[in-house]
Amino acid sequence: MHAFKSLTRQRQYSHLQNVVSLLAAAVLCVAALYPTAALAQGQPKPPVFKSPATFCTVGEDNGGCVNSNPTGLAIGDLIGNDGYPEVVVANDVIYGSITVFRNTQDWDDPQDGLVRAAVYVGGMGCPTDVGIADMGTDAYDHTPDGHLDIVIAAMSGAGHVLIRYNDGNGQFPNAESVFLNTDDPLGLVLWDFDQNGTVDIAIAGHEVVGGQWKPQAELAFREADPGEWDQRVFQAATPGSVFGIRIAAGYVRQPPIPGRLDLVMSMSTDYIFVLLNDGNRNFNTNPPPGFDPLQEASTSLGLALGKFRPGGLTTPDDLALSAHLDAEGEVYFAGPDAIFELDRGYALPDDTLPYGVDVGRVNADTKNDIVVALSEGEPCSPGGGIAVFLGYGDGTFVETPYLFCVDPGNNPKPQYVKIGDLDQDGFTDIVTSNNNSDNISVLINAFEAIPPGP
Repeated sequence: MHAFKSLTRQRQYSHLQNVVSLLAAAVLCVAALYPTAALAQGQPKPPVFKSPATFCTVGEDNGGCVNSNPTGLAIGDLIGNDGYPEVVVANDVIYGSITVFRNTQDWDDPQDGLVRAAVYVGGMGCPTDVGIADMGTDAYDHTPDGHLDIVIAAMSGAGHVLIRYNDGNGQFPNAESVFLNTDDPLGLVLWDFDQNGTVDIAIAGHEVVGGQWKPQAELAFREADPGEWDQRVFQAATPGSVFGIRIAAGYVRQPPIPGRLDLVMSMSTDYIFVLLNDGNRNFNTNPPPGFDPLQEASTSLGLALGKFRPGGLTTPDDLALSAHLDAEGEVYFAGPDAIFELDRGYALPDDTLPYGVDVGRVNADTKNDIVVALSEGEPCSPGGGIAVFLGYGDGTFVETPYLFCVDPGNNPKPQYVKIGDLDQDGFTDIVTSNNNSDNISVLINAFEAIPPGP
């Protein structure tokens, strides 16, 4: 067992793990809406990656990287509109910064694939998460301009969001701040939740009430007037002192309503928080009778929504949740009008600390897989790595995950993980932000070396 201290606004996000009680078993929970019978499947072909390339987020220092504590990650085509995505990482250091890595398109040697294009400092406190979307031309013109912008969630006294607008040349000189009613925003997701043609912001965090943390999601909707936002808070009813950690958008209700994404938030407790979008800037958060917590002493540090079973757009998304559990047993997730039922938990190696989760097709078949960032333990012991759970397409996954070290010879402690096709070869690659080694790692998919199967 580890001894931990309390989280305060003054502490950097990299110390989030000091709030988490490390319990006996690390488990990846996979929850499905309306589970279906397993399909007959062959064993999926294993994932194959080139040797990981690493890139210091701020700079080099005495053979290592300058202290930067990288946290949030995002992937998107920020420079040149050439189809090759860039990588953005939030650096949780004093005064805070974000780093933009330009995609060189030269991936024969993965170490040549990215170049640190710019580091933007100031105006953001301690950044915790980052997203990419077309937020408009600037704070005065919200009309989408075809260029992706950078959105940063940050802690600095009170929480706020900073938008850095793309000038069309891959530079981000103009910024807009959105001050929040949420302390310590730890998770960020971007989408046009009210379907009015402009991108909105959803935040996971908490508010301090009577000396206790009250977990909440905050939505900031674009208004017609320049610089104006309609900000709405949705607080989770949980006992004790609890904070929100991660937030994901997807289709939760049955049947899904095209374009109307719902929200799911993980918290430092046995609960998840489900918010169903009514399309009118309101989210239904009243749980029905029978809404149960995870029924385990657990903390959920990462979550992602994705399709793990057949059905396409006619079926709601399923949930992948990384958590620490101190006992075995069934776990049920529920929200109004829709129920997440855990198909089963998938064990991770002992002494690992699972953080971020992402969903995508890692081994080039048509089935979604799950990638988990491991901040402690194997395979870069003691500094973690990633675990890949290959999906069968029926809501089940391989029993034993494939483990990959993201920074051999170092103690990386990755916290965030993102999946994207950096070299545009049709196979998804993996990027991690390594909080302890102050760099990011890129694992380029080498699956083309194996003849793809069905």
